[in-house]
Amino acid sequence: MSTREPKIFDRVFSNRELFRGRALRANLWSLAAAIALVKMLGIAFLTLELCLVVGEGQPIRVPADEYQRFFGVEATTSFADAKMTQIPTGFAEVAWRNRDRVFGPSLAFLSRRVFGIEYGLSPQVTCLVLILAGSGCWLITWLCLKLARRQRTQLELETVGQLRSHLHRQALRLGPADLQRADTAQVLGLFKDEIGQLRETLCYWLAAWTGEPARISLLVVQALVIDAKVSFYCGVPLLFGWLIHEHRRRELIQAHKLAVAHAQDELRLLSESLTRSRLVRGYGMEQAAQEHFKKYLDRYQADVNNLERRRGALSRLEGIIVWLCGVIVLSLVGVELTTPTEHFSVAAAFVLAICFGGIGYSIRNWQNAFEAREDAVPAAMRVFRYLDRIPEVGQAVGAKFLQPLVRSIEFMDVTYVTSDKVPLLDQLSLSIPAQRQVAIISTDSRGALALVSMLPRFIDPKSGQVLIDGEDIAWVTLESLRAEILVAGGPDVVFTGTVQENIAAGQTDKGLSEIMEAAKIAHAQHFISRLPQGYETVIGEHGEALDVGQAFRLALARALLRNPALLIIEEPAEALDEDTKSLIDDAYQRIAAKRTVIYLPNRLATLRRCDEIILLHQGQIAARGTHVNLVKTSQLYRHWEYVRFNEFRHVVDG
Repeated sequence: MSTREPKIFDRVFSNRELFRGRALRANLWSLAAAIALVKMLGIAFLTLELCLVVGEGQPIRVPADEYQRFFGVEATTSFADAKMTQIPTGFAEVAWRNRDRVFGPSLAFLSRRVFGIEYGLSPQVTCLVLILAGSGCWLITWLCLKLARRQRTQLELETVGQLRSHLHRQALRLGPADLQRADTAQVLGLFKDEIGQLRETLCYWLAAWTGEPARISLLVVQALVIDAKVSFYCGVPLLFGWLIHEHRRRELIQAHKLAVAHAQDELRLLSESLTRSRLVRGYGMEQAAQEHFKKYLDRYQADVNNLERRRGALSRLEGIIVWLCGVIVLSLVGVELTTPTEHFSVAAAFVLAICFGGIGYSIRNWQNAFEAREDAVPAAMRVFRYLDRIPEVGQAVGAKFLQPLVRSIEFMDVTYVTSDKVPLLDQLSLSIPAQRQVAIISTDSRGALALVSMLPRFIDPKSGQVLIDGEDIAWVTLESLRAEILVAGGPDVVFTGTVQENIAAGQTDKGLSEIMEAAKIAHAQHFISRLPQGYETVIGEHGEALDVGQAFRLALARALLRNPALLIIEEPAEALDEDTKSLIDDAYQRIAAKRTVIYLPNRLATLRRCDEIILLHQGQIAARGTHVNLVKTSQLYRHWEYVRFNEFRHVVDG
């Protein structure tokens, strides 16, 4: 892992955040759960000890002075030897057996104050009380873990929600400059896949850091309290075995990844032969092709077998280490159990086993969190690489308010090159008078789109100026510029929402009557009235579907509601029926009155209605004029028109 990669993930979630807000609350709830868990294990130990001493059925006689000193109550002697007394059967026997442990005084206090050494509470009642207390601790553990998990979930949602919000804002900033919408699939992938992977990683990470440290620490303390010597003797071989296992496991995993990559390369070579049938049959290479295929097939099968051997080696390694550690630990425990002592018992062995199992489980979770973080670094890098991109367009300091267009639009020596170094415009100069209908076309469709995209400043020229009424639009406010220059049409004309919301497009000051008037001008009123709830019908990806013509007319209505001085209309590329075409032509007639309209046309009828057509080729103006004149004078225009509109253009001769 490079030195930069951890910093990348820290941008997703910094470790400083573990000690504040929801993460801190999750830590506290996890600590409470760990304390309750340790208490439950302690109660389980006492319950098992009680069952064992009752099962033995052998009363314990002890010196009366030691009895009085430990339990703090005067001993009753009924033996011939007045210096000896008998421990009451039950919890007092458990306390006496564990008197030398750290928690011995606490057991003496419980014997005296809770389990009634003076009045002899029966072992059965004592066992029931312990079981109820253990159940209460289990319930508290479960409740605290649930509350900690809730805090972590909320923190995960807030963190990935912020990332998705940043992606959304960045997509709004960068999207207009993406002329061919090439980044759309990338943003969707980042939004769903990469952020989803980061959330899963964050789930592991938060669970590891807000839950496991407290649990591991308290389980270690619990094991040491139960029996420090046995814990040490058992813990050392377990830790040593785990370190050996992890070192070897990482080596095998790395080798496994390399083997997988090699096998995939071999599989690609195999699949390549499936696409060379024309070459093979044409040159009579069948025998050579079969031998070639068999060679790579054998290599691929050998790689797969190698993968299986490595996987088996890892499984065998785990089994051997577990077996060795188990033999060592069981031997040590067996020695302790068979050695006459009051300090180690089956109950102690049981609780130690649970402690070591819990510690191992927590360490594994911690390790999984680090591995998940390492796997998520590429996803985080892709997300932040996108977020760190600088938008092409920004508002200048001290920008002025733009007045509505009244005279002309001018492009002065404009140059534009795409991110992949393709020149679309090269020192282009152009003047368009106001209140005219102009179509801009290009042999490379991106050229015309780039030119008109400079007007609302979706993109900026690499060099040159764009002037509106002599004012350089680079020095006007984006708000005033985009209030006077609107784009209608394109691929993304409808969003999920009601028809009214789609036409209003965020304008809360527009009433339904104004929206309906704009819809009537664009000839959208007719189909809207036939929708199930009219203007309240939800449309878009998760609502009623509109056909291409309906969606385009809705986009025209949206633009008309804003009443821009300059309207850019990007016509749909899909074929329209004759009724829709006539409705759109009539809508154009209404829209063009006292307004400048620039078309990116996909219909021959639109070209014929324009006052002027501007044809771009190799970044320059190749032809300019009306449709009738260009058909007569420009061979390039005739070719472009034939390729786009002639009904016989796809017919193959002969």
